Amino acid sequence: MNNSIDRNQAIGLVLISGILIAYFAFFSPTPTPVTPIETAKTEKLTDRISKTDSLKSNFADTAALAKSFGSLADNLVGKSEETTVLENENVKITLSNKGAALKDALLKKYKTYAKEDLHVFNDSFFKVLLSANKLTINDLYFSVTEKTDTSVLYKITSAQGDDIAIHYSLPKTGYTLNYAIKSLKLANQTSDSLRFQLVADLPLTEKDLTNARQTANITYRLSNGTYNSMNEASMDVQEEKFPSRINWLTFKQKFFNVGIIAPNGFNSGNIRSSVNQSDSSTVKSFQAGLTLSVADINAGKGNLAYYLGPNKLNIVSDVAEDYKENVYLGWPVIRVINRYTMAPLLSFLERFFSNYGIIIILMVLVIKIILLPLSYKAYYSMAKMKVLKPELDEIKARVGDDMAVMQQEQMKLYNSVGVNPLSGCIPVLMQMPILLAMFNFFPNAIELRQAPFLWAEDLSTFDTIAMLPFKIPFYGDHVSLFALLMTASTILYTWYNNQINVSATGPMIAMSYIMPLVFLFVLNSMPAGLSFYYFVSNMITIGQQFMIKQFVDEKAIREKLEENKKTAPTRKPNRFQQRLMDAMEQQKAMKAQQTTKKK
Repeated sequence: MNNSIDRNQAIGLVLISGILIAYFAFFSPTPTPVTPIETAKTEKLTDRISKTDSLKSNFADTAALAKSFGSLADNLVGKSEETTVLENENVKITLSNKGAALKDALLKKYKTYAKEDLHVFNDSFFKVLLSANKLTINDLYFSVTEKTDTSVLYKITSAQGDDIAIHYSLPKTGYTLNYAIKSLKLANQTSDSLRFQLVADLPLTEKDLTNARQTANITYRLSNGTYNSMNEASMDVQEEKFPSRINWLTFKQKFFNVGIIAPNGFNSGNIRSSVNQSDSSTVKSFQAGLTLSVADINAGKGNLAYYLGPNKLNIVSDVAEDYKENVYLGWPVIRVINRYTMAPLLSFLERFFSNYGIIIILMVLVIKIILLPLSYKAYYSMAKMKVLKPELDEIKARVGDDMAVMQQEQMKLYNSVGVNPLSGCIPVLMQMPILLAMFNFFPNAIELRQAPFLWAEDLSTFDTIAMLPFKIPFYGDHVSLFALLMTASTILYTWYNNQINVSATGPMIAMSYIMPLVFLFVLNSMPAGLSFYYFVSNMITIGQQFMIKQFVDEKAIREKLEENKKTAPTRKPNRFQQRLMDAMEQQKAMKAQQTTKKK
């Protein structure tokens, strides 16, 4: 310990700053924008797989097909592709009779950053290939046997006993496409499993490519209840095999995901992730291989589903068990705060306001009102220290530079007047979970996506008022005005706080002004909504401190402390103070022992 024990608010600031910096350094890499480069002229992964897995390329003529696959050969050649559209208020699904496959999924209520139609699935960049042994079902042309506005049944039958039936249905609302394999009987095949191969070159739909790559990931839930994912920040090739059955798997981007769900579980699987950093049009390339038992399919256990929609908490919570984990809300404690406090608060305010800048201001007000008792306690503690400053200065003048003696004398003073030296720091630290919660909530809140406010065209990403002709390390090549306002307001709050907290002196004051500049680099490439939240929070906090000041009577505090001195001889120090005093005594004894040895 040193004499900074008196500087409670400064200690709190440094501790919070240190934890946040450690968080960004080790858990949440700061996104920095990259300058778009020309898309590499390389063949897409989906195109390569389409070519290598095509059944037609393995046979020279129709006779060879008929010899190997019997009557199924009639469904391989001489047919034309026809599409069927299923549509509700949220999504437009296009299906193809070739392979009875999903061809396209258009989200009606969302656009790309370039204001174009947003397709979360399209067979130009996303393919789902089904195969049993050497038979690629995607090459077969199915017949539509049943069709309504919300469902379609694709079927292939033959006299030899082949029977493949695939059924799609779309609810009136939502983003879940029900997908059932009703039967899979292949007369000339002996396969005991159906293999799904999912491959995707995820296209860029957001402003920031670097951030898009850092948040794109493959996530999955094992049948034993374990939710897991690959390392989303890694740009290296990653490969994994599943140790057990899988309930669902997603190819997830920051705000959207495509998932395949099997309530009864896929038997086995493997996944692969890679990045072509020379291709600025593609975020990441994903692959997944999953198997489903043919016996289970024919026993009526082939009911699956696709999720093709946004990472929005109130939507994904109903998709499948633990599917809500695809909306990242931070560490366990932070996640609880965001899931059960911030998300419901945002949802409630959305009912009455459409402007998300106004909603953020109201969120700050609600949170500040809830935390008002802690803020009052922290201010009251600072007022006590301010009242005690003359005594603290007298101790320093009397003992000089002997830190051990100074600490002992300070503790005696605190005990005599009934003051806990950490009483001002603890309320500040108790507010830290809220502070950290915001760092995880706003960057992942799809509600802020493409929500404009003032000069920011999209509160879910950084605002840009100027582009720099060069790139500053850790800062980027753009200037965010909201980040600048946040920094200026933090410096103003620090200055105002230092006028109250007179016990903070020397290096602690310097550190309190340096930390806002550090966070300018952190927040410059973070969402504008987050920077705006902290700007508003700082300004309201200054006003709140000013109001609290009107209700704190320093003269009354002085009288209370003087009265406490009368009962000091009978007052025992609290547990923390006793431990601290014991530690000081040990330190003093060790120092005396060292001095004796030197002599």
